[in-house]
Amino acid sequence: MRWERENPAKRRAHITLGNAVRSRKIIKPTSCERCERKVARIEGHHDDYTKPLKVEWLCRRCHGAEHRKKYNKEVEVCERAA
Repeated sequence: MRWERENPAKRRAHITLGNAVRSRKIIKPTSCERCERKVARIEGHHDDYTKPLKVEWLCRRCHGAEHRKKYNKEVEVCERAA
């Protein structure tokens, strides 16, 4: 709940994207757009929360690396993306 109160724009973007996926207006791919690895769970990464349907579909590893890069932390890159 706290995260939702402190990040309303992010929350709106997540809800909008989730609704679009559930209604099949957007189809999730089965592989990461960065490393091309096929995974069971793909995550949408927003570069701009004011554009909630514009996402990069990433595997968990690439998505985590993208967020760590934002905060200048050591980045672990997928072997295929390197």
